[in-house]
Amino acid sequence: MSDLQMSLTEWPFSSKKTKNHHLSWSPAGFLAMGAGKIVIILYPRKNKVDQILSFNPFDSPITSISWCCGPDSTGQTPLYLFASATSKINAVFNISQFTMIGSFQTNDSIVLSSAWSPLSCDLFYTGESNGDFSCYFLFDGKCKLKWSINVDFPIDFMSFSPFSTHFVVLASKQGMFQVINTLTADVHTSAGQFPIENKLVTDCRFYPFIDDTLLFVIANGVYIYPLSDDALVKFIESEAHHEPILNIAFDGSDETVFVILHAHYAREYVVSDTGFVKSGHTCYLQPNSNSNGYFLTQAMYKNKLAILTKGLYIQFYECKNHKFVSTLVYTSICSKPLDYDIFSDSIVIGLKNGSISISESTNIIKYFHLFEGRVVKVAWLSDTTFIALGRIGDTIQKAFYVDLRLMKFTSLLKKSLETLNSSQIELCISTNHIYYALTLGHSLILVFKDEHNFATIVEDDSVSVTFSDYKDDELWTVSSKWVGKKYYLSHTDKEKYTIIRMTTFNVNIFGHPKSEPTIAVAVNGFLIVATQAGDALVIDWYGSPTRFIQLKFKQIESIEVGLHGRCIIRDSKDNIAILVYNPNATNESINIFSPNKDNDLFRIHKIHNRAAKQLKWLSPNTVLIQAPGKQSLTVVNISDFQQVFVKQLMPTYTTNDFLRRVNKKVTILECVEIVNNYGFGLLGSLLQTLLPSVFSPYCLCANFNNERIRDFLYVINGMLSKSHRDLLRIRKARLEMFLGNIEKAKQFLLGTPTDSSSFSIDVMKAALIESKDEHKILGSSVSALINADKLNDAVDILIFTGQFKEAAELLIGMCDPETVLEIISTRIHNDIEESEKIINSLIQVMKSNKRMVHAAAILIAKKKFQQAAEILKEADLECVGSIVEAIKIDGDYISFVFPQ
Repeated sequence: MSDLQMSLTEWPFSSKKTKNHHLSWSPAGFLAMGAGKIVIILYPRKNKVDQILSFNPFDSPITSISWCCGPDSTGQTPLYLFASATSKINAVFNISQFTMIGSFQTNDSIVLSSAWSPLSCDLFYTGESNGDFSCYFLFDGKCKLKWSINVDFPIDFMSFSPFSTHFVVLASKQGMFQVINTLTADVHTSAGQFPIENKLVTDCRFYPFIDDTLLFVIANGVYIYPLSDDALVKFIESEAHHEPILNIAFDGSDETVFVILHAHYAREYVVSDTGFVKSGHTCYLQPNSNSNGYFLTQAMYKNKLAILTKGLYIQFYECKNHKFVSTLVYTSICSKPLDYDIFSDSIVIGLKNGSISISESTNIIKYFHLFEGRVVKVAWLSDTTFIALGRIGDTIQKAFYVDLRLMKFTSLLKKSLETLNSSQIELCISTNHIYYALTLGHSLILVFKDEHNFATIVEDDSVSVTFSDYKDDELWTVSSKWVGKKYYLSHTDKEKYTIIRMTTFNVNIFGHPKSEPTIAVAVNGFLIVATQAGDALVIDWYGSPTRFIQLKFKQIESIEVGLHGRCIIRDSKDNIAILVYNPNATNESINIFSPNKDNDLFRIHKIHNRAAKQLKWLSPNTVLIQAPGKQSLTVVNISDFQQVFVKQLMPTYTTNDFLRRVNKKVTILECVEIVNNYGFGLLGSLLQTLLPSVFSPYCLCANFNNERIRDFLYVINGMLSKSHRDLLRIRKARLEMFLGNIEKAKQFLLGTPTDSSSFSIDVMKAALIESKDEHKILGSSVSALINADKLNDAVDILIFTGQFKEAAELLIGMCDPETVLEIISTRIHNDIEESEKIINSLIQVMKSNKRMVHAAAILIAKKKFQQAAEILKEADLECVGSIVEAIKIDGDYISFVFPQ
């Protein structure tokens, strides 16, 4: 018995029956895990993983989960979680308040994917199996449909662009995709089919370092697909001796490193200007697993990576200094539990794979493989020792005494006894855990003290065995002929045991003369005995009438005794009977029934059909069960067998908490970490643009100095150069021009295949490189191209002739801030006045295109906080704007000065 405080209501275990697995990061650093029907909320700290909450939101498997990532009116991102299920029921939960905000049901299809608006905590989007892409908003405690369109393919993947937060890509596993503008719900923005046929796509999302570019993952490679170029570039391919690629993980602020995920391992790569260099082998499997795991899913947010593998291990990584570093491991129950026991503050779990898990609350603190078989019974003796019984096949029995302090496993059976009888070994333990007994073949009783065989008792008949609930040194047996014996365990050397009482119980009056006893337990000095007929008898050693408890159960498999004489009886069909005291009885009475009255003190309180496959008392009022059809252990209340809602203290903070925390001068890097930890996801992304080396798609390299932008462009150019030379020639040539590599730019253009439709114009563009248009002869050509809507060709002529300022002005009108900022950072950075002019024009165009946050990010990178604040307030981000307006920069330090 224990008063152990569980940290989870639902404690999932790994099972082949669990098909759906999901992970999702919140901006505040919470990780949601979906396993089958269960959702668990975790919070990784520096040295441990806190288990915040677990719940069973639906009666069917979960199909998607996603965290809210947009700010509320205070600038903080609320802990809203969307979840959907195969039952077509969907809901939004407020995790910080442990409540459901609203729910809705789809008509004829299942939600396969979901995502929240990056800029609003009230908007979320769903993708369904029938191709419906829907926008919902939260209003007055309800989820209301705003609009819905159909894309004619199952929406297996959904991802918002980091460069333009109104654009989302929808894709199917068959490779069909569409990019949609959520402001206009335009289905014709961009659509297509992954060009390689008969290849199953395992993921599709936006590539985080090049605007307007998709990333596809298939078994033999990872591809990027620049939409404007309509060219498929092989990013990485699986080598012949490697397992198929399952996914890829990027740190969104570090373009130089990524991880390729395979079924049983992960490989880390570093990108350089010469291509990819393998940085090392990163094994993401839990090291204490006795066998290789298997990748199930992964989630990445900023520099945090979580990988879920078979066995429900989550390996946590952080990308630091261009390298993924393993930080923490979270472990649930890695295999099907066949038995478990609770003592003091610990739970021991016997697993189907022959292993043992030890936990405190539901935090697995120790895991080890015991033998090649299955562990069918475990029971604590003390807080460091326990007994484990197991089977290898159907004939070999195993019994171990396990000392956790010494990590010593002692076999309790001789080899000859391991195959003595195929029936399951029975285990019983004395009331203070001094002795324990193993019953083999229902007639051989081995009594142990610690790991030593104290006595051996051989019965002539099959017996059920238990210890007295008052005395450690009394062992009780009931034979198949209903003969009861009390054994006294002597401490003398001559006789290890003596029979101190023998009684023949009269049970024929109940019509069960041939119904043999199967299980016996001691309760308040009496015996409760289960019969083969599925009923139970309450037996007195001293002549009081035997009482019949009619259950009409199938074969009774266990009787769990709790405090105050309460028992739970479970049969082979998972039916449960709860036996309790009669509430009319006096507290002074210790008998199960009164011999002089018909009114028994012990009665059936309630029967629950198909309630539990396993159960153990957790506290005086709760039990830990495995319910049929569920791949989890559940905490339920003994009074009604309903779930006990367990929740932990949420490590959440308010805006005032954050402002008090930053009410002093700190480094910009420390401030960004504080902002992210306090759940201000948008503000953290904006403030990281003040860091001179962190890539941010919000400001498109505007925070880079000349050296950093060149490093970035070299990496991107090196990555693109891995493709066939006839692909993306113009894009590569532009990058070489920005980097000052004139000859390389010419080589790209002159390398155009002669059968290409652009061969002639590419050769002519190459001839223009380094030419001096002193007489403005090309001006009319550029104008003609602009009038003919050949804007990219006009930009190329301006770039290849060194007219970068004019090219930037034209690109502003095309709303291509990425290339504009690359030009400013590499070619116009010395002309401060001209740079300012171009940036001001760019900001105006971005505002008109509703890219307000990106415009504000560029201004923050340029330390124009007042202008950035005005734009944020104009975008209805009043609180975020007010915080930005209060920023003061002093070298590498930041502070906030708010008006009184």
